[in-house]
Amino acid sequence: MSQSISIDTNPGLRRDLIVVAFFQNESIRSYFAKLIRSSEVNAQQDLEIPNYAIQFEYSGTLENAADRLSHHLGSRDDIAAILISDSLVRQIPARGDAAWELVPTAKVIRDKFAQKLYVSVAVLQQSVRIPNRISNIDLVLRSDCTAPAWLDALKLLTARLSYLARPEKCPRPKGIEVRSVQSQTELYEAFRLRYAVYKVMGYLDEEIEKSGANLELHWCDTIALHFGAFLPRGNGTELVGTSRLITTSGPYPYDTWTKFIARAHPQLRLLFKNQQAAFAPWRLPIFHTMELNKYIRKVFLRGEIAGELSRVIVREGWRGTGLSSELVNVAIAKADACGVHYMFLECLEIHEEYYNKFGFTALGRAGEVVGIGKTMIGMGRTAKAKETPFPLEALV
Repeated sequence: MSQSISIDTNPGLRRDLIVVAFFQNESIRSYFAKLIRSSEVNAQQDLEIPNYAIQFEYSGTLENAADRLSHHLGSRDDIAAILISDSLVRQIPARGDAAWELVPTAKVIRDKFAQKLYVSVAVLQQSVRIPNRISNIDLVLRSDCTAPAWLDALKLLTARLSYLARPEKCPRPKGIEVRSVQSQTELYEAFRLRYAVYKVMGYLDEEIEKSGANLELHWCDTIALHFGAFLPRGNGTELVGTSRLITTSGPYPYDTWTKFIARAHPQLRLLFKNQQAAFAPWRLPIFHTMELNKYIRKVFLRGEIAGELSRVIVREGWRGTGLSSELVNVAIAKADACGVHYMFLECLEIHEEYYNKFGFTALGRAGEVVGIGKTMIGMGRTAKAKETPFPLEALV
């Protein structure tokens, strides 16, 4: 169980990456210009990030930076971009020195490139308290960032962009099986894989990271059905993909295993207690995140069953093999078999088209997903057995 999980980018792909920088503070601008041109960075950049051809540009205003991003991201679908600036966020005075939010122009940029291979970096002066994470910002750096820290940031951001990108198609691995998780050990491995990928994506709850467990789990896992993609390895199997279906009605066969795993870590026990208080009344995370109150009332008053698909993850190296589609389909099939009337999910806007293929449609709602710090859209799907289409009118 202590085996480490490596997340590698696809060695066969070299993608163009544009880094657009705008620094309002002249000292920060000068510092980063020297840092990026330094021999230490240049010597290691191609070695440590071989899958991206990186080009840097500087802009005079944040609006000009947005124009440059539009120029590049609008020219080709396969190009990726990073925006780095000291002007993306501002403090929220009423909520203390650790509270930050996007400035209006940054919000416009985020929405404009929500379906593109785009990530953002906020640079904050070392004189302020540097938060671990700011909502809808992919990475936060100090203004006195060192060369090793900058290289680590580039490696993390390019790994994140690789996960956002549509993978190249590859043959399906022989002997792989997509099925329900069948043991506590398999569930533990699912939580480990989720942690590894969510760490790259910047989705980990701060309390999860502080726990030191290297497991990404949530109280909602106790009321979920868990699925995995398993590859034969010697006398056992290797987990290379996961998905999860949370439902508003049991049975919940993974409740005991999930709680047993969490009990081994004191911080996770406390986190579970807090999560249960917040999520138990709603059951589904999307009901907690988005303004679906009228629809929630209709579901619960009618006694109909709702479900939520989440944690669709495939380990890097196995992406492009069709496993994510199989993991979605096995969850949908189980939802239909369990009598789930309406199935929901939350995803980045860049993945909306992908989930359309499975019958999910956008709900016209978006919200910041709890614990993840990203604004995502809501999508819904009606069970095949239900005659009426997905009742979007119930949302208004």
